[in-house]
Amino acid sequence: MDFLSKELAKSIVEKTMNVVDYNINIMNENCVIIASGNKERIGTIHEGSIIVLQRKSEFNVDENERRTASKVS
Repeated sequence: MDFLSKELAKSIVEKTMNVVDYNINIMNENCVIIASGNKERIGTIHEGSIIVLQRKSEFNVDENERRTASKVS
């Protein structure tokens, strides 16, 4: 079941990125990116969201962690 349509997620990303100066990703309940300012990421797994769901709390990634994180698709 989709809680948020891909079309609405795309619209949210586009409008938000007009206001903020960084990339925005929106994931579904399976941690798959359904909308992103980086079109290549759409359809891939977002590792940080997996950690958030496991911990049931906020998770912040600093720049060094972002560079060394493996990509899961």
